[in-house]
Amino acid sequence: MKELSYADRHLVTADEIADGVLQYAKELASNHAADTVTMPAVAEDGEVRDVEFLIGPSSQITSIPVADRQVQIPVEATLSDLADRTRALRGHHVVTTAPAIPDEYDPDYP
Repeated sequence: MKELSYADRHLVTADEIADGVLQYAKELASNHAADTVTMPAVAEDGEVRDVEFLIGPSSQITSIPVADRQVQIPVEATLSDLADRTRALRGHHVVTTAPAIPDEYDPDYP
């Protein structure tokens, strides 16, 4: 389990989710973008609840391991969502190429 600190809140969640949130936040910052993320976290009463928060280019999120709380948190849906969002941000790079120049003289080539 890891505790994510965001603004003045501390959210305990699964290691994989915390790592995914940090990776997504890094990718958002690289793209000067913001997004709202929903993830499961342990509430003060020990119940697992969905938490929604905004991550932007200047978000300051920290992650520290916590050993005193062992709660089962569903991770698959959140990890899949974070991975899809991260991939989408990485896929926006534009690559341009020049047309190939023929080896032989072609009077029709511009």
